Amino acid sequence: EKFYFLLDLIDWQKRLIEEDVHRGKFDHDMNLLLDEETDCLEKLRNQAEYQKLYSQINYVFRRGGYNRNEEEQKIVHNIVNHPLIKGKNTALSTKAATACYYIKGMCAVTEKNKEEAKENFERVVKIMEDNPPIMQELPKRYLRALNNLMFAYLDFGDFDKFFSINEKIRNLSGKPYFDSIDVEMKIFTLTRNALLLGYETLGEYDKAINELVPDILQGIEHYQDKINKEEEILFYYNIAALYFGKGMYKEALRYLNMVLNVKEEKLRQDVLIFAHFFNLIIHFELGNYDLLEYIIKSTKRLAKKKQKFYKMESTIIKYMKKLIKAGNKFEQMPIFEEFKAEIDEVLKDPFESVVTEYFDINTWLESKLSGKTIEELKREQLTLR
Repeated sequence: EKFYFLLDLIDWQKRLIEEDVHRGKFDHDMNLLLDEETDCLEKLRNQAEYQKLYSQINYVFRRGGYNRNEEEQKIVHNIVNHPLIKGKNTALSTKAATACYYIKGMCAVTEKNKEEAKENFERVVKIMEDNPPIMQELPKRYLRALNNLMFAYLDFGDFDKFFSINEKIRNLSGKPYFDSIDVEMKIFTLTRNALLLGYETLGEYDKAINELVPDILQGIEHYQDKINKEEEILFYYNIAALYFGKGMYKEALRYLNMVLNVKEEKLRQDVLIFAHFFNLIIHFELGNYDLLEYIIKSTKRLAKKKQKFYKMESTIIKYMKKLIKAGNKFEQMPIFEEFKAEIDEVLKDPFESVVTEYFDINTWLESKLSGKTIEELKREQLTLR
């Protein structure tokens, strides 16, 4: 599907035919070549249109993650309803088809339609694996599709497939077309960040902290400044979440501070904003109540500055204020009960429930009410899947 090269060949053929015509040879049909040229141009235009939509959906996700504000929702809505996405048989080439299904998958992810996301990423992977030249030309698209499919399986609790795809991606490292430094780094970051979330979901905090975290830190040191800053802060955020789940709050704060200290405005704002709310809860667990009063105010200002102040954020702020004013754990308990009840209501809104992609606030609240550790609750949750 190298249509640009095909156009060059057609152009040369046209010149040769013109030369033959000047010599009095009329046994070539120029119309066939012109039709072929038109077909190539249409397919190139089709690919360009899909690439534009591909860039738009990636922009939405990279800038703000799971879309919550009206501007991002409008962009996704326009993409979903674009004729090339909404229509049938609109992709004129195999490469365009991979973009089409990938875009559909990403739209489904931002709208939290997990089943549709899984189906579309499965299609992308199958198309590319059935057409090795396309996979070789677009190795990063193949990796991203596998990565998104891997997370879809994690969402559905299919851990065997989750770990199988993770291993599949890791095994691509060093193979032809996957051996460039940027692709190898992509394999490193995608697989390790996925494992951090996978082990957290399974409640396997010890394994993650003792085996995976050292591997990640060694990789960060090895690649140094070659690693995308966005991927690096995701590492630190997810490592902080692991230590928090294990009850190692000082270590959690140490890694979260690596996220909070990032000043780059172009990085994913969703991660940076939710890191500040995560920061509130870590300081609460550390008993830093005096400091919390200041942090609550600064976090509220930041959230209002960066985005609309959603119900979830305002609820967290409201109850954190109440909790630090309570005299002791006995007085905090009814506040936690109210907190949990209100969060349950807020989470019924799919756009508000986005917070659970960054911090499992429900499990934390349940741990405060039940007296069980997050690790214990995570393992119990697995039996209910």
